[in-house]
Amino acid sequence: MPGRLLTLCVSLGLISLSLHAGTPVISANIEPKGVQRGHDHEIRLSGERLEDPLDILFYRDGVELLEIRQGKNAKEVLARIRVDASCPPGEVPIRVRTAHGLSNVQRVFVGVLPRVTEKEPNSEFSQPQPIKLNVTVKGHVEVEDVDYYQVKASKGQRLSVEVEGMRLGMGMFDPYIAIMDSNRFELAACDDSFLHLQDPVASIIVPETGAYIIQIREASYGGGHSHYRLHVGTFLRPTMVYPPGGKAGEKMDVTLLGDVSGPITMPLEVPKKGAGFGILAEQDGEVATSMNAFRASHFDHVLEHEPNNTREETADTDLLPPLAFNGIIQEAGDVDWFSFKAQKGRKLEINLFARRIRSPLDSVMKIENADGKGQGESDDDRGVDSYLSFDPPADGVYHISVRDHLKKGGADYVYRVEVASPRSGLSFHIPVFEDRTQIRNSLVVHRGNRSATMIHLTRKRFGHPVELDMRSSLQGVDWSIYALPHDKNKFAVVYTAAADAALAGELMVPTGVAVDTNRSVTSSFEQNIDLIYSDPNNTVYLRTQLDKAAVAVAEGVPFKLELIKARVPLVHGGSLPLRIRVQREAKFDAPIKVKMLYFPKDVTGPPDVTIAKGSTETSMTLNGAFSTPARLWKIAVVGSAEVNGGPAWVASDFVDLEVATPFVEGSMDLTVVERGRTTDVVCVLQQLKPFEGEAEVVLHGLPAHVKTEPRKIRAVDAEVVFPVVTHVKSPTGKHKTLFCSVDIKQNDEIIRSTIGALGTLRIDPPPKKAKPGKTVQKKPKPKAKPHKKRLSRLEQLRLERKEGME
Repeated sequence: MPGRLLTLCVSLGLISLSLHAGTPVISANIEPKGVQRGHDHEIRLSGERLEDPLDILFYRDGVELLEIRQGKNAKEVLARIRVDASCPPGEVPIRVRTAHGLSNVQRVFVGVLPRVTEKEPNSEFSQPQPIKLNVTVKGHVEVEDVDYYQVKASKGQRLSVEVEGMRLGMGMFDPYIAIMDSNRFELAACDDSFLHLQDPVASIIVPETGAYIIQIREASYGGGHSHYRLHVGTFLRPTMVYPPGGKAGEKMDVTLLGDVSGPITMPLEVPKKGAGFGILAEQDGEVATSMNAFRASHFDHVLEHEPNNTREETADTDLLPPLAFNGIIQEAGDVDWFSFKAQKGRKLEINLFARRIRSPLDSVMKIENADGKGQGESDDDRGVDSYLSFDPPADGVYHISVRDHLKKGGADYVYRVEVASPRSGLSFHIPVFEDRTQIRNSLVVHRGNRSATMIHLTRKRFGHPVELDMRSSLQGVDWSIYALPHDKNKFAVVYTAAADAALAGELMVPTGVAVDTNRSVTSSFEQNIDLIYSDPNNTVYLRTQLDKAAVAVAEGVPFKLELIKARVPLVHGGSLPLRIRVQREAKFDAPIKVKMLYFPKDVTGPPDVTIAKGSTETSMTLNGAFSTPARLWKIAVVGSAEVNGGPAWVASDFVDLEVATPFVEGSMDLTVVERGRTTDVVCVLQQLKPFEGEAEVVLHGLPAHVKTEPRKIRAVDAEVVFPVVTHVKSPTGKHKTLFCSVDIKQNDEIIRSTIGALGTLRIDPPPKKAKPGKTVQKKPKPKAKPHKKRLSRLEQLRLERKEGME
């Protein structure tokens, strides 16, 4: 009865091919790419296989889906979204969920200013496009194109310009901006910035009331459908915040640095959750168009007090770690010193944040004890930032110095040094399935089918056993997980959806917990999505990081995979064919590419196999190394096929794979034969486990024009002998390629193992013929005496020498 019920469920999931579609895809060209917070917007998403849209998953708070519907065709989706007025500006990663799956990750951008659109012609300085202050211009530049905009500003006003170009993720675009007066004199210009890397920012204090020209182009005049969002207005544009961090939950004042108007003081309430986050600069109703980096920690912090340019000028502190030092390398050649007390045996992490919070400082950090003896130095240990793992050799005062690598400095050369005991933690991610793609970086399980993925764990000072919880809250979805026994950092997960599971999706956080309930550890999900990469060597220029995993239930697909459990083990040095069966819908005959979800330790196999068009079965041969540990594994396969023009992925359930020791081992000594003659190749057997009946042994690796026949052995045999026949064309020399395969039948299946590896057959040329006219008489060779046992090659040579002497 249960079997019939399962068949019915599968049939319901495979009703009609017309209902199926492949994985949806959205392009980076979302229209509009940016939206203003505090308003409702309609956006158009284009791509492939976008029929039957159901939802949009937003990876940031503050954005809500109001309505989603099909566009003019299956390549377009229209959605109405609401952006909360408090939503922080910046990127919002999204996925579109259709009835048939989850799309790749793309992003929309939240801004603070109303949007206007570029209008050509605006490619000449004399014909700029007039725009108002405090707007965001949506535009693009073609090859060798330059766009000009004109704004009117009053004397003493702040005029700021910021570009989202590379950050939009729509291609390799390195923008350049300039603010010019009516005489074409550049008042400010920028190509790259520490704040936004390839995206520039520039600001001026308007010298005279009048018209000013904003120029934007590709830095090398490349262009070519290079899209941008150009923010122009009177907004604040600080480049750094000082101090760049504070105590979680604390109310404090911070100073905004780098703004053209000078330093600005702003009150701030530090979030209670410690970590890196962004703050939005505000003053008198003026709001920055993007965030500045800030760090929150659960410990006190110290601000530098000049003078502190030498070790002797440091003010000793009674604070023990954890604590943080904040400072600025204010001018060229400046060096900052701090001191703290540490205890012997209490290890510390000393982590300097500069480039990671978008400071121009290229730090060099050094630690000394009270006598000036160096305890460690760091330059580029966290990207360009410094990091030291420090084990104090004694109780006492220690000193930290910070400088710029090139001895530069400036008003915004800000840094933060966090000194704390090492903390343990776990982070999970879905590994890259195919380089430079987003294939299978989410979990889509089709009705009446299965989906599978690997989850990798990165540990930070926590080596204890960990359990992974990836339980989904979606109705009708079950899951099973397998922790790989040979690698404590890898998990295999299979999701199963009932045939009537609700079409739904969610963003979830995989959670890791210690198996030992007396231990605690924090965990997170950190999935990097590479968006732009180019020369040299596919360098990643833009990526986004997701803190949640996407899971969805989708309509059924017209095929289902089953991995048939082998009834015999894979033995050391052996091979085992795995049968893979597919259940197809009647009208579906496309080929299906199948891969192992993972390979057990020291087990290899092909990268993939294909179930041919119209076929229902294939096999994949696994090979076990001689070092493969005996163990029971749970394995699964994943498969993909083209469904209505796009890929659809499914998986098998877990099945057991036993890796075991072989029944017999063997070795072969050197065998020598004269070309054209016959000899015996002997494989000495070592019986490890009894087996029933006879096993077939085949000698492999013989050179060309050399023949033999398979032999039979039983569990009591001590050797197997292969009569080997050479030919006058057989190649002479040593052939170290011999080995034997042993096939033992069990449970109506074959257990195949390999023995006698690196066996050697030496083929010698026949003796040279005597010259004409001379007769060489050979002494008759004495006949060897019969022996009761088979002699080794060395024993045969000794016997021949002895008989020759006699």
